[in-house]
Amino acid sequence: MKPSRWIGMVALLTIIAGCGESVMIKSYPVGARISVDGTFVGATPAAFVTSREQFDAKNFVAVAEHPGYQRTEYTLQKTTCAGRVVGGVFTLGILFLFKRPTCFQSPQYIDMPPLPAAPGSTALRVPPSE
Repeated sequence: MKPSRWIGMVALLTIIAGCGESVMIKSYPVGARISVDGTFVGATPAAFVTSREQFDAKNFVAVAEHPGYQRTEYTLQKTTCAGRVVGGVFTLGILFLFKRPTCFQSPQYIDMPPLPAAPGSTALRVPPSE
């Protein structure tokens, strides 16, 4: 194979492999508005994508908001991706040039507690047990 073809193939693989990280964020209740580090991402289920440089540099905090539920903050969890480790071993480490072995744990779930009922509201109340 000619050296120019080899360089072209490596460049193409770099572009195809990408250098970003992504995570699917789900919530209860569904449809919560999600912001990550102050940037609106969407309503759940929502996908968040970041560059590899930002992924390595910091932790990300997701904020979930939904009417009738408490605003909830959640730190997105990172983990070691077993598939990437295996791929790195079988490619003699070449895969690690494109994707490091750490990634977001995906999907991530945010459970939002309901707001407490206001005194005097007509919300359904369960009688105390005797």
